[in-house]
Amino acid sequence: MDMRRPFRVSAPFEPLGLCGSGVVSAVAEMLRAGVLRADGRMADPSGHGFTLVEAERSGTGRPIVFTQADVRAVG
Repeated sequence: MDMRRPFRVSAPFEPLGLCGSGVVSAVAEMLRAGVLRADGRMADPSGHGFTLVEAERSGTGRPIVFTQADVRAVG
């Protein structure tokens, strides 16, 4: 499941997290790419979530990870 796609940051800085519309877009792309199943569960049952931004590309030095709990919060 490769979701390496360009993402847009609203300011000239490294990303710190996701805004509300970014969360909705992330869910849509994860569904399209097969990272999320149609029932809203992660396709990978490991429970680690899906890394949207690697630590070295984020503004915090920590990865931005989308978890099953994040998916549930959208519903």
